[in-house]
Amino acid sequence: MPSITTLYSLTALSAPVFALGAGISLLRNQQKRPFGTKDDPTDPLTKLVVAHRNAAEYAGVLVPLILIVDARCRGRAVDGIVIGAVVCRSLVIASLATCRSLTEVGIGRLVGAWGTYVFGGILAFLPLCF
Repeated sequence: MPSITTLYSLTALSAPVFALGAGISLLRNQQKRPFGTKDDPTDPLTKLVVAHRNAAEYAGVLVPLILIVDARCRGRAVDGIVIGAVVCRSLVIASLATCRSLTEVGIGRLVGAWGTYVFGGILAFLPLCF
């Protein structure tokens, strides 16, 4: 059975994909725009689509990786790495969805992205260590 940290992490990585998808559908309906986005980095729909794409891209890698790590090696240090990766992903997604413009890279987006690379990189190699 997966650890409680793993279960919460999988939820935290997966739920935004569906929530952002629902938000995109509602906004598309409201704006009468069934497909595509404006080439405008300040457009709310464009920001949601970028956040959704980013969330889905990384959830697709991190979810199975976290499950593999949970099956191979458990412990507080591993939990800390998993939590770090999830927090960093959440920072990036929130920053993309709420920024004034996608052309501005705020501190949340920067820290979240680099944290994802560091924690994700560690997670990628953890199964080889145990």
